[in-house]
Amino acid sequence: MSKVKPMTIHYISDFRAINELNHLLNHIKYITRASSLPITNIPPDYPKIWKERFQFEKSIRKDAQLAITFNMALPNDRINDTNFFEDVATFISEFFNLAPNTINYAVHRNDPNNIHIHIVMYPRTKEGKKLRTRGTLSQFHMSWRKFLELYGYSIKQDDIKLDHIGYKRPKDLQKYYELQN
Repeated sequence: MSKVKPMTIHYISDFRAINELNHLLNHIKYITRASSLPITNIPPDYPKIWKERFQFEKSIRKDAQLAITFNMALPNDRINDTNFFEDVATFISEFFNLAPNTINYAVHRNDPNNIHIHIVMYPRTKEGKKLRTRGTLSQFHMSWRKFLELYGYSIKQDDIKLDHIGYKRPKDLQKYYELQN
């Protein structure tokens, strides 16, 4: 039996929709920069691929979303586990029911205490429908927790610490916002 590895659950952050091609191409260039020691599945011809997607989306709707991007912290002991990174991308693709070859990632490993993955996904399902993310993020968090538990991690949900500003945020975000105002 393998040893259970305790860790605090890591949720997604910086979740945003991008509707400008230049913004997306600059974001991809940034996340694949050499200084972050990335492991990536982003193809070399990504500008051409995303330009075609952009033209298609803009032909349907002028304010169309081109991509959805977000980051996720990964277990630090998986720093060189490329199979795990592929499994994470597959998990995300299956969760959101994405069309094949529409999810790209770059794993940053330059800080062994901050392994994280940047996700860039084209927001269309396998059926060709526009991806709807409203209301699914809490379900995603629960599924992510189960995914990590399958890999032998014992998930501990602690209060989120904001050590860099000397504050420990309560679990109840409403109270957090009240304290800030």
